[in-house]
Amino acid sequence: MIVSEKLEPKMPFVLALTFDGRRERGLLEGVADRFDGRILLWFPPTRGKRGLKVMCEDLKLHLERAYKHKSELPFVPVLVLGDKEHFRAFLAGQTDMPSELRDAMTDYGIEVLEVRQGPTSRLCALLTVEGGYGHRAFRALVVVLGERKSAEENVAFLSERLGLARPPSTARGLRKLLGDRERIPDDLLEEAFPCLCAALRELQNWLTGC
Repeated sequence: MIVSEKLEPKMPFVLALTFDGRRERGLLEGVADRFDGRILLWFPPTRGKRGLKVMCEDLKLHLERAYKHKSELPFVPVLVLGDKEHFRAFLAGQTDMPSELRDAMTDYGIEVLEVRQGPTSRLCALLTVEGGYGHRAFRALVVVLGERKSAEENVAFLSERLGLARPPSTARGLRKLLGDRERIPDDLLEEAFPCLCAALRELQNWLTGC
């Protein structure tokens, strides 16, 4: 899989968004490189803002262009990366992230038909959203990262397993580390980022044959 800010309409693609601006791009590039297939993860330039509301704004902003160039699928496939710290319910000791995500999207005029919570682990959760904005249908896989707060905890877990003195401090450093297949075998990558790996496999299934 390829991550790019440029949309190539001739390639099967996924609209990739984040709660946190550009800092997840290094993570996404490092993990997506492990997955075969001529699939583009279209990561539009971000605006330097953070949060669930920003993601909803970006979804509305980019969905029209994505819908015009989508493949044979009846919906736009979307991948969202975000930290647990952006869910107020989770931080308050609750676990109803689906309802909070639904409420945030609905507040921005996005129709939500269904939100399902999929696989979860100590370090992440995965939500699937079926919805639309006007005539533009989408299906989103929302990867919620962090044990208690953020993706830095996933990276810290991986660094500890590797015996590193400190985790990578930049997106480039993280991308380089994750790309080292000899140092990080697939099973270790899966252990550190299980929900992201599960989401990328599911996207491959959606786009197979497109």
